[in-house]
Amino acid sequence: GPTLVQLPPRWRRNVERLDEFLSTASPALRWAVELRDPSWVHDDVFAILEKHGAALCIHDLLADHPWELTTSWTYVRFHGPDALRAKYQGRYTGRRLKKPAQRLKDWLDEGVDVYAYFNNDYDGFAVHDATYLAGNLRSP
Repeated sequence: GPTLVQLPPRWRRNVERLDEFLSTASPALRWAVELRDPSWVHDDVFAILEKHGAALCIHDLLADHPWELTTSWTYVRFHGPDALRAKYQGRYTGRRLKKPAQRLKDWLDEGVDVYAYFNNDYDGFAVHDATYLAGNLRSP
């Protein structure tokens, strides 16, 4: 599977640094980059990710994080249904997973490889939510 690189929330956008890192990163690996500061949500960052075949890690720790494909695969992290307020806690309901599930299903139908992870493990809900999502991705 992919290798995830998490940039700390205190790191502001630095396209040159990202480009330099991805230029030296092994092309034999699939790289996903998780951006935690809103300044990184920018077209020039997406272009660098595309240039190197790296995926933008889609997650719910930034308000209105874009669902942007930067390569032929995607990496999605779910940190809890109210992740902006209570990270890693709570159980998603079918209602809250319906829209992301449809987006991921559409991408799968288009041939996009999807890696989806749940980190809402505070009360052990991650396994339940991952099982629910997987079932929805398999349904017609």
